[in-house]
Amino acid sequence: MATERTMGADHIGEAGGAFEPQRPFNFILVLPQDKLGNKENVELSVLSFTVPNISNEPITIPFLNEDRKVAGPVTFEAANLVCVDYVDPNTLANLQQWRDLVYDGGEDGTGGIGLARDYKAEADMKMFGPDNRDSYSRLWHLVGIWPSSLQHGEFNMGTRTDYKQITVTFQVDRMYLTQQSTAA
Repeated sequence: MATERTMGADHIGEAGGAFEPQRPFNFILVLPQDKLGNKENVELSVLSFTVPNISNEPITIPFLNEDRKVAGPVTFEAANLVCVDYVDPNTLANLQQWRDLVYDGGEDGTGGIGLARDYKAEADMKMFGPDNRDSYSRLWHLVGIWPSSLQHGEFNMGTRTDYKQITVTFQVDRMYLTQQSTAA
């Protein structure tokens, strides 16, 4: 005879161990060393990072009175990184260094677009469980990541209890989940 389970939330985070929620703040972003003056300064400044959504545009094939859909090309959406704009260390300068590899206007305005081999990189985003161990971890590897925009944030004399933020929009060629561990 099957055991009947009553409707309720008793299964969530139970003592026996199941349905432990992933906390959205248990993550680290590992950025490329060669693109930033000091990657650690930026990594320690991270407030949020959106993992790019993956989608396929459908290809529609008509036949008689019906349509069939098959997967078309894959698209990886842009990812946004939001950082605290620390003055010491200079978070903005480190991010600007990478952005300048994409486009450097120069002081005389004669700058131009950089070469993809110089500004594209690889990065990793790792989530971990509340125990801060690898027992519950997920690792995304981002390929061909580069900063397509750098937003310096808002300057506001009326806000005296807040801090300035920097937002970087990254383009990503490809992304995949390389590791997904579970507790033994």
